[in-house]
Parts: sequence; structure tokens; C-alpha cells
Amino acid sequence: MKKFWSGVFLLSVTLFNQAAYAGKGKQQQAKPTPWLWKRTTIKLSGNENLPYLPERYKVFELNKDSLLRVLKPATATFPVTVWLPLPEGQIQPFMQVKASTLSPALENKYPDIRAYKGTDPADQTSIVTLETNSGNITGYMQRTGKELFITPYRLQQRWVYLVYYKNAVKNKSSHLKNNT
Repeated sequence: MKKFWSGVFLLSVTLFNQAAYAGKGKQQQAKPTPWLWKRTTIKLSGNENLPYLPERYKVFELNKDSLLRVLKPATATFPVTVWLPLPEGQIQPFMQVKASTLSPALENKYPDIRAYKGTDPADQTSIVTLETNSGNITGYMQRTGKELFITPYRLQQRWVYLVYYKNAVKNKSSHLKNNT
């Protein structure tokens, strides 16, 4: 009988710990992060030294440090929810997991370089990859049959991010039109 109650106690402690851990993970997942991105009305003049010129784009400011903190707990099996901007101007949640592209030794040597991949929880066919390097974030997304990019751009001593569809990039002589 003593073994029975010991087993019940051990099982209940194990289940409690699993539930607490699972609840913690769900709590992390449920935290919305749209405040990481702030849409701005900055317009590019066309004189910027860009290797490409999207004809249509949105400009966002990013709280990079906060985004990096949100991404940090992600592992290959534990996703985090990150809200990302879209070229239409809205911000949408995506589940991101760490996607190691470097060996563990190189990850330790270059802690600023990380890669993440994920999907839209509402549409598993939409995929997104994020890369961090020296504090900058770049993103690539396939969504509703279209490819889009989130790219950093330095403007007057601060970083902003252009969000645009691939088909909006014509050539360097294109005229910029910001649809804010």
C-alpha cells in the first residue's frame, strides 16, 4: 500500500510539473508582440544607395532589442510567437522556431547570427524565415502565392525596415511610391 501511495504522489508531482511547464510555454506563446513594430510615414527620396528600389513598400521602425529577447527562447522544438509586418501595413503573428544554420561551435563564436523559420498559425502554407546578424533582422516570407521581404535600411542615424513584395522590385531606376 505504501508503494501505491508513493507512486500516486510521484505521478501527481510529475503531472503538476508538466502542466506548469506547459502553461509557461503557452503563456509565452500567447503574449502578443505587435508593439515591436511601428509603422512610420517616412518616405524615401529615390536618392538612397539601395541595390534595389521597390515601387511599393511600407516603412516600419523596429524595437530590435525587444524582438531579439522574444526570439531568444525559441528552440528547434519550442516555438515563440512573433508578430511581423506585411506590405499591406498590418502586423500578423507567426510561430517561429530556431533553425540552426551554423555548427554549435560557430554559434558560440558568433552569437549575433541566428536563423528562425516559422508559419502563420492560421495558414500553415505561409512560411517565414528570419535571420539576425549584428542586431539587424531580415525576413523572407511566402504567403498566398507571393514572396515578400523585410529588409533593414539605415536612414539618418537610425534603422528602419522596408516591407515589400518581390514583384514590387523593378530596377534601380524605378521611381519610389510609398503608399502610406
